[in-house]
Amino acid sequence: MGLRLAIGRLVSSPLFTLFSIIPLGIGVAVTTAVYSVVAALMLTDTGISDPDRAAFVVTPRSGRIQFGSLSDLDFDDLKQQQRSFASFSAAAAVAPSVASTANAEILAAEAVDGAYFATLGVGAELGRVIQPSDDNAAGRVAVISHDFWHRRFAGSPDVIGRPLRINGHAFEIIGVADARYQGLFGKLRTTKMWIPRGSETLIGTRRPSQLPPHQQQRLLAVGRLAADRSIESGAAELATIAARPQHFAG
Repeated sequence: MGLRLAIGRLVSSPLFTLFSIIPLGIGVAVTTAVYSVVAALMLTDTGISDPDRAAFVVTPRSGRIQFGSLSDLDFDDLKQQQRSFASFSAAAAVAPSVASTANAEILAAEAVDGAYFATLGVGAELGRVIQPSDDNAAGRVAVISHDFWHRRFAGSPDVIGRPLRINGHAFEIIGVADARYQGLFGKLRTTKMWIPRGSETLIGTRRPSQLPPHQQQRLLAVGRLAADRSIESGAAELATIAARPQHFAG
């Protein structure tokens, strides 16, 4: 399939532009590649540890790059085959109805896997973050943002263990995220809650689609580079994986 992959660096705020289409010409070199690796976490004071070692996987389309454009199958394929990233994770934007003791509200949230917080190096201000042990349908747990904690629970230290009803299903608050961290959407869509991706079927945020599996593109992949790898080597490896005949076979 003659696929080529180019790399680039965003010089504008990446946490402000995620899940949007952004024009080229701002330091991003993309041609006709299926994937591009972008060193996009080059910000300080966001709660992200060593942001220069983290990178997003993006998809060039019509002279622009699109974030959040991997299917579950594509992500699983890349995760299993890549060796450039010490940790590799994915997140999807969701907006469930959330209720505690007060009225329900629609909340900007992210459905994440157990490697998400470790990949970003984001910790908990209180309690714990989502871990690999939460990666199943039984993982009815939630991490809430510092802002939501103060707005909905008045910053109460006994919030850990409190129940939430998410789309009518019982979940438990296990942690409050670092106050500096606002999610992978930044100012565009400040994340208020994180739940395991494995719980999406239960709460109905992952709806059936008529599209072929590889066209159900909803995930943003982010990786933390291994100690001996660079953005360039990571990009080259993903190019190799994308060019294999079995990739995109679904």
